[in-house]
Amino acid sequence: MMKLQQKSRLMPLYHRIEAHQGKSGGKLIVLLSCYPGEGASTVAMCFAELCGDILGRSVVVVEEEDSVNGEHPSAIPCRQMSVWPKDPKGSDPIRARPGFCTMSTLNEAKEKFEYVLFVSKSMTHVTTALSIAQHADGVIMIIESESTSWKTCRWARDQIIGSGGTLLGVVLNKRKHHLPDWLRRFL
Repeated sequence: MMKLQQKSRLMPLYHRIEAHQGKSGGKLIVLLSCYPGEGASTVAMCFAELCGDILGRSVVVVEEEDSVNGEHPSAIPCRQMSVWPKDPKGSDPIRARPGFCTMSTLNEAKEKFEYVLFVSKSMTHVTTALSIAQHADGVIMIIESESTSWKTCRWARDQIIGSGGTLLGVVLNKRKHHLPDWLRRFL
């Protein structure tokens, strides 16, 4: 569980999404990173906690899983990570068939939830990430601090925009503080 202070750092992201998407109904937001392990799932869960626990919004988090040979081309292997508010029946609102979802099931989830957060594997899985991004209401790029180069970030941005996706913002994740806390507070 996140601390309130950590959740509040994601408030500008929430306001950016709300300002950009003035329409009513649910929003499909894709969270993706340039490389695996940069923290897109963690940021998605933190954002979902903020929207669900503090702001009282209904949220479902869906994470893409590794592909399986022989799968249907329009089906995306995925798993539901979490739902806000918690569903006491434990139903799975996003799967067309076990372990898979399609754009139509993601759009159906938009009718049930205010936010559908789709966590893409990474930009190394370009076809899936960009195919979802072009149909989404917006894309949030997750960048690992001191790891991802600016050239890679610019390439990813160009790929998102070139595919028809709308880049809503960038989250700098795993930021390190090189100053001691007492000095940082003093400055």
